[in-house]
Amino acid sequence: MQNGTNIVKVQKIKGPIVEKKLKIAPDYQFRAISQGNFFQKNWHKNKMLATKTLVNLDKKTTVLDLGTGSGNFELFFAREFKKIVGVDYNDEALYFLDKTLRKRDITNVDLILADIRKLNSLDIGKFDLIVAIDVLEHLKLPQVKSLIKSLKKFLNKGGKVLIITPNYKSSWVLVEYLFDLLRLAPKFREEQHLSRLYRKNLEEIIEGYGFKIEKICSFNFPSFLLPVRSLSEKLCLMEMSVPFPFSHLIAVVFSKKS
Repeated sequence: MQNGTNIVKVQKIKGPIVEKKLKIAPDYQFRAISQGNFFQKNWHKNKMLATKTLVNLDKKTTVLDLGTGSGNFELFFAREFKKIVGVDYNDEALYFLDKTLRKRDITNVDLILADIRKLNSLDIGKFDLIVAIDVLEHLKLPQVKSLIKSLKKFLNKGGKVLIITPNYKSSWVLVEYLFDLLRLAPKFREEQHLSRLYRKNLEEIIEGYGFKIEKICSFNFPSFLLPVRSLSEKLCLMEMSVPFPFSHLIAVVFSKKS
């Protein structure tokens, strides 16, 4: 662990760090949303827009962010919540985020170096909101099921979960194939993305573990293709509001059954 960080190491990380193996920079998501081309910016900013639309931003709310990465969620929303605890197994990404939080004088974020595949072994308290944005696709299907099952342990009464993940019943499958074929990004299939989720199997997993789905929608196609940001935002909100299940990303909000 580097000196002067607010990162708490609670597990010994075993096995390869995929992002390091594929030479994905620790600040990758941050650069994509802030410095990328308009496709990249729209893609990532629309996820933040969906988050803002689907969850209640409240300064009394405590949040657990699973798969924090370089911290786009924290950097966008830290000042909107009471406290955020971010968990990731990539120490380099957390060091980058910690440094960025310090520069911006954000003090209500704690970072935990741990593997979310072993989330159930952590003793980190309960939260009003749990978010997992661009996370589930990086787990094998049995690990997805185990993670979702374990979330009850970390939810306060009345708490909610937000998941955003690629929709494999959409043309995202073709996009992923072309990116791999043309080597436009570190390899997705069988390296980064290990499970193929879509509305039906997500519903079955979530409801199968005793959760109640409050909202499910898809977005980011074709909205991320528009070069004017304001138009991309408007179309993204339209995508989320209509029963069209074939956009590139799925967002699900769910809670424990009462």
